[in-house]
Amino acid sequence: MTLIATWAEIRSLYRECHPSVFKASFVRGGLRMVWPSWGLTLAVGVLLVSTWFNGQSPLQGLAALAGTTLALFGMVLARERYCAWHFRDIYARETLHRYSFLRREELLRYALFRDALLARGLGAADIDELARIAELAGQPAQERWISQNLVIVMLVSAIVSLSTDVIKLTDTWIAGKGVVFVFALALVTYLICSVLDGLRSNQHRDRVIQRHLERAALDIARHPEAMKGHT
Repeated sequence: MTLIATWAEIRSLYRECHPSVFKASFVRGGLRMVWPSWGLTLAVGVLLVSTWFNGQSPLQGLAALAGTTLALFGMVLARERYCAWHFRDIYARETLHRYSFLRREELLRYALFRDALLARGLGAADIDELARIAELAGQPAQERWISQNLVIVMLVSAIVSLSTDVIKLTDTWIAGKGVVFVFALALVTYLICSVLDGLRSNQHRDRVIQRHLERAALDIARHPEAMKGHT
């Protein structure tokens, strides 16, 4: 198999090792495990509906935005709670509870990726060679994006300022329903960030895969017998 084909297979395997538990956190594990996901989803829905029908207060929009932000943060914590239960064997084996919850998913994905490599019968030398392939096949560093140009930033700032003045003159804003624009802007921002993150994260993901391969090779080389029981 050529270097490029091998690299494509490695990336595909890494994607398969993503701990997808979003749907499961709503339907599996009994009431004790699923109530945070359902409760937070319901809270966000009630908050949005109440804001839509009672948006007269100028602080209502800020309160709704703050409440939604807290609820989304709560969903992140609920997802981490479910991961700790669903992958409790890996959490115990890798002592993931000792790390901050912001790093646990990355380390969990590493453990799943390493176990998948072991399940394919790969040894430390094989994985070390894959790490070398990842280094050679990954994309080189990109040049600075045009959006970081000072002139572009100034023009975008001017457009934002003018757009704000136009929005404040609309009937919706005058009627006290300006929260509609806030949520619309938040949605557009989320979509744009998702697209940009998808475009710019490839290089970072390649480096992460390379690092995971290096970790796996070292883990297996140091503890070959213990690693055999993980597959």
